[in-house]
Amino acid sequence: MVSAKDVILEYICPALGTVLAYIMFLAPYGSVKKASATGSLGDLNPTPWAFMLGNTVGWVAYSFLLNNYWIYFGSCPGLIISVWLNLVAAKLQCQEYRVKEMRRSFVDCLEKYGSSFRALETTPEENGMDTTTNNNNNNATTDWRSLVLQVTTQSKPAPAPHEKIVIIIVIQWVVILSVVALGKNTFSANTQELIVGIATNINFLFFYGGPLSTIFTVLKTRNTATIHTWTMITNTANGAFWTAYGIAVQNFVIAVPNGIGVVLGLVQVALFVLFPRKAVVEDSVSLSDDTSETKEIQEAPYDNLPKAKEIQDNLP
Repeated sequence: MVSAKDVILEYICPALGTVLAYIMFLAPYGSVKKASATGSLGDLNPTPWAFMLGNTVGWVAYSFLLNNYWIYFGSCPGLIISVWLNLVAAKLQCQEYRVKEMRRSFVDCLEKYGSSFRALETTPEENGMDTTTNNNNNNATTDWRSLVLQVTTQSKPAPAPHEKIVIIIVIQWVVILSVVALGKNTFSANTQELIVGIATNINFLFFYGGPLSTIFTVLKTRNTATIHTWTMITNTANGAFWTAYGIAVQNFVIAVPNGIGVVLGLVQVALFVLFPRKAVVEDSVSLSDDTSETKEIQEAPYDNLPKAKEIQDNLP
């Protein structure tokens, strides 16, 4: 006869862990949608999402080896969500870079061609200008075209730090799963489980400790704005349920990393208590908003280019 303790530990705990895993994976959804609308990651830290991808790939593979439905259904939706989160993060990083470069390019071109643009403000007929001046106006029009071309055509490659992290994690799992699959006649079932389990735990710990990657910034600024609140809460609760389940089924590949995840979650809670969350001033440019710096550049007269250059140098 199954005892109440076994039911709680072997069925209720993993069921609650599965539900909390869904909530955990969806925790950044609102913030990411807002970031997509503004065209900026803001204070969102996308690094944990890369490890979420590796973590869910590992647990799905591990569930196949164990034929464990709790682990499978607790991880498979997260794999899909993590792919979306990483795609959005890479897109926004590139988008932020392009917007900043376009803004800087505009100021540089304004400084270079500013004297020519003033010629377009008047016409030869209005001021009795001769043919030479009219030719200067034509040259100014050509300069305008050059400015538009230089500003809108950005040939410099955008840095992609997040893409590099994701690629490294994907390559890691391609190698590991290839070794396990191609060596199935060489490795025992327990060895295959151990290989995938250890690799999963490494990703898992990075995923749980991801928000702490900004620990030095938190201690320096005394601000935990870069730690996502709901992710922290759901990570900690989710880890507690899966730790209980791992102990119940005597699977320390499940119990140990989740237990460490609980500890890391409690550390993050302590940071929240010690360093209250403060609003972060947005450093990047929103595609939908016209910043004060951009307005100043637009309103700066052509004969005051040093002012425009000064504004540009102060841009993030």
